[in-house]
Amino acid sequence: MFKNLKNKFKQAAEQKLKEAGASLGDKVKQNEEQTINPSEPKVEQAPVVAAAAQPPVAQPVVNSEFAQTKLNFYEQDLTELDVSAYAALKRLDCGLNELSVLDVSHNPALEALDCRGNQLEALDLSKNPALIGLNCERNQITALDTSQNPALKELHCAQNKLSTLDLRQNPALKSLVCTGNQLTALDLSANTKVSELFIQANEFTAEALNALFATLPTHAGDIFISDNPGTDDCDISIATSKKWTVDTEYGDYGDV
Repeated sequence: MFKNLKNKFKQAAEQKLKEAGASLGDKVKQNEEQTINPSEPKVEQAPVVAAAAQPPVAQPVVNSEFAQTKLNFYEQDLTELDVSAYAALKRLDCGLNELSVLDVSHNPALEALDCRGNQLEALDLSKNPALIGLNCERNQITALDTSQNPALKELHCAQNKLSTLDLRQNPALKSLVCTGNQLTALDLSANTKVSELFIQANEFTAEALNALFATLPTHAGDIFISDNPGTDDCDISIATSKKWTVDTEYGDYGDV
């Protein structure tokens, strides 16, 4: 039994010596000295086989402080989503799914919400006073109440079914994208920091656009008004006199 083992060692050594040019006698002697002592019981060893590829270990949803505050479910074919356990959540990205309901009432620290491209008909933001950025484009939302979101700076609500939009309680607002809705009027007199407006493809008449221009703050800004009934007949000088640039032809409706 041990003689066969020595022969195997010798054969392996000879093969290696041919490749490496080492001394056969020295190598065999070294291997023999390492041979199992005959007085010791034989220990069966499992044959060495190549390790099979292991599937990745599924990670829990929450495994760090980062996961507690930032969750990304972007384009996951979700029809339901429960984030009620994440009271410290600051950022939630659940865009491009199939959600018809989204409850963020248990997330008072939420600062950024991206739920674009779902099937939402309503969105309750009354429990999110820290909200800074909202993207709810491409849903079926008919009414949007942002009165409890005084820190809101960016609002993207394009391609919904909004007929009114009250922004009087959003003094921090800087950017508004509300293209592709059914808006007929907009008052920005309380939004003194706003500098970017995309209001294309709504129902603004010339009179409604002129009224909107009159509420713009007096500082440099950009407003895009194409594809409204009053685009061609409105008085853009009202806006330009306030240092605003008025674009009547731009057809790309912002980040939609």
